[in-house]
Amino acid sequence: AEELKKYFLLQAEKSLEFSRASVFGLDIPHFGWGSNGSVCDVAHIMTVAYRLCGKEEYKAVARRQISYILGCNPLNFCYITGSGSKSPVNPHHRPSGASKKVMPGMLAGGPWEGLNDAYAKSHLSNLPPLKCYADAEPSYSTNEVAIYWNSAFVYLLAALYF
Repeated sequence: AEELKKYFLLQAEKSLEFSRASVFGLDIPHFGWGSNGSVCDVAHIMTVAYRLCGKEEYKAVARRQISYILGCNPLNFCYITGSGSKSPVNPHHRPSGASKKVMPGMLAGGPWEGLNDAYAKSHLSNLPPLKCYADAEPSYSTNEVAIYWNSAFVYLLAALYF
């Protein structure tokens, strides 16, 4: 168990260094499909590291990841539907599309530099990775919602604020 703890804290230190070098305090080197889920995964690692050793910087990095999700990003966009002053209104989510009403509380996938769908390719080409996001239903590669991204975000809120 001690060896696992040591390895885990070593990974947390690497994340901490990467976060320090990032303008938005992020620790993801590439923005892939569901990048917001990756942001939440990093924060999860940092909350566990904080619980293992109490280092406040780990907790601060986790909070920066949440701040990014909630709008401290280059688009000033809160990636949670129905939250903040600017949030997704056209998620790639069939129930919302069918009802013509966006369900609140869903985490959009977020920027993806791969531009995998036709909408993203035609509207986001030549943009920096952090700006490769489209609030458009056809942009499944940037605006899809998934339960495992949402659950990671809910866990973070509970881990840090309750």
